Amino acid sequence: MILCSWNVKWFKDTGRNMAQIAKVIAKFDICGIVELQLDLVLDDLATALQAETGDSWTYIQPDRTGQSAQYFEQFAFIWRDPKVRIASGHIGNVNDLPDIHRHEPYVVSFRSGNFDFRFMLVHTWWTTAADREREVEQTAHSFRFFQALGRERHRTTRSKR
Repeated sequence: MILCSWNVKWFKDTGRNMAQIAKVIAKFDICGIVELQLDLVLDDLATALQAETGDSWTYIQPDRTGQSAQYFEQFAFIWRDPKVRIASGHIGNVNDLPDIHRHEPYVVSFRSGNFDFRFMLVHTWWTTAADREREVEQTAHSFRFFQALGRERHRTTRSKR
């Protein structure tokens, strides 16, 4: 399985060349999209990806996030159906009670074959050095939290004698 994330800057207008975007994403099995501003483009992208690859593609996105009434965006994941699917676990934005992130990170639990994983998207904010450091620390804290949830547990079995 091959994954990527891509900040498709101000991804909102359907006038973009979806075939060109699909050519890039088609090299991957799952792509996290950052800076989605209009979810309608995901339908066009899924159609372009199907035309490019012959595979069916599915996507998911949360509600819009942002600290300003003037600027909102979303995250999204789009994936190749035969290779990736939603798994049990977390799906949603990370709770950002200290309000450090401009856009709350987005985490989704996936499965590919027998491999379960969580994919977290973050769009950092270019602010002061101190604020950037706080955002990176908060992101690391969230990452460690989700990493701990996914730790494999080995079961031991006793043989009957």
